[in-house]
Amino acid sequence: TFDVTVSTGGPTPFSVTTKSIVMDSVSFTVNPPLCHFLGFGLDTQGYCVSNVLPLQDLLKEEGYAKYIPNYSEAFFSSWSEDTVEDKIDVLDTYEVSQDIVVVVFASHGSKWGGIECPQGSLEKKYVTPGELKSFLGCLESNNLVVIVNTCYSGVFINELSQLTNKHHVMTSCKSDEESYGFAGSYYPSWSMQNKINHVGSYFLRYLYQEFLDGESTSTAFNNAYTSTVYHTQEILHDPLDMHPQQHYTLTQLLYLCL
Repeated sequence: TFDVTVSTGGPTPFSVTTKSIVMDSVSFTVNPPLCHFLGFGLDTQGYCVSNVLPLQDLLKEEGYAKYIPNYSEAFFSSWSEDTVEDKIDVLDTYEVSQDIVVVVFASHGSKWGGIECPQGSLEKKYVTPGELKSFLGCLESNNLVVIVNTCYSGVFINELSQLTNKHHVMTSCKSDEESYGFAGSYYPSWSMQNKINHVGSYFLRYLYQEFLDGESTSTAFNNAYTSTVYHTQEILHDPLDMHPQQHYTLTQLLYLCL
């Protein structure tokens, strides 16, 4: 239901209440803008679910969401390359250039460059960097955040950096590194802080904490980078160090949470 102020050209506009509006070439600005989310996890096990759903919750729950939540979906176990393309097309029907769009993947990655899909024929088993760039190319948003949390995910930086949208692309590691983390878990009834405390990925746990603390995507990435590198090098003393990567073309700082 909308309250609409209507003018007939006379000196006194009048108000009406309507349940639908038919518009022809009408442009408008929503303030705050809408925020859309699309997430993909390899399976329903705790690690992948914990890497996706806390961010979805942050972007739509009252008290945390900075923007008006709109289209928001997450998929586990039952998606393929075609699903990714189809759902981005669906998202495109909701978003406009001023909107915030967040797309996150938490899956396995291949050394030759691809996000593993849980379903699909052999040729549809992986979403490659070029394919993801093509799929995302339909979006209008100039506040596009893409997060790829897979082994060898740094391979996506080169292709996604060519997106014409103003964007912030983040990956959990370099193109020659593995991505790993904690034993993640997720329960809807948990507090937001507890959900983030149980995020499986080293990088995503630190990144989501920064979002929760009200940092911009730029500051959040930089701090999460430092924490991830420190954790893998100084705490674990693991030869498989992680160095998250990014490409940033946003014209202003983007804050995802209050």
